[in-house]
Amino acid sequence: SHTLLLLRHAEAYPESSGSRDFDRPLSHQGEVEAVRAANWLNEHNRLPDQAHSSAATRARQTAGAVFGQRAIDTFNLTFDDRLYLAGLQTLLEILAETSNSVAQLLLIGHNPGLTHLLDYLSPPDALPPDRQLMTPASIALITFDSNWSDLNHQCSSSCELIYPP
Repeated sequence: SHTLLLLRHAEAYPESSGSRDFDRPLSHQGEVEAVRAANWLNEHNRLPDQAHSSAATRARQTAGAVFGQRAIDTFNLTFDDRLYLAGLQTLLEILAETSNSVAQLLLIGHNPGLTHLLDYLSPPDALPPDRQLMTPASIALITFDSNWSDLNHQCSSSCELIYPP
């Protein structure tokens, strides 16, 4: 069995004139949210075997809150440019590259891609009908029995959404 954790980056400052969306940092509220997400992952023994984060500033900062300085050595964390505003197909391609020896994988990324992936993998009626799913710093916990390269529509056995307090 495999577990996929999706973590949307925490709240970022809005884009300002002359700055690129890619470079937007976490807001003060986002820094608090990122720590809450990190605490939840730690307290529930959900630190992954492997993690991939978008290379965008806000995602990097969220990853930093989750892993601290131990990330590179301990958790096999990589920053992947493809995760920046990735669509469903790109996310599935990234997952398909994962070794089946990885039991628990974390993706740190952006909407709408993460919500589309969650919606695609989740069993029917597993998610709230309002579809306000991946809010900043929310976590989706998706379990399935297939290989990472064999993920398909509604293949997960369970799905849980966490909004760390």
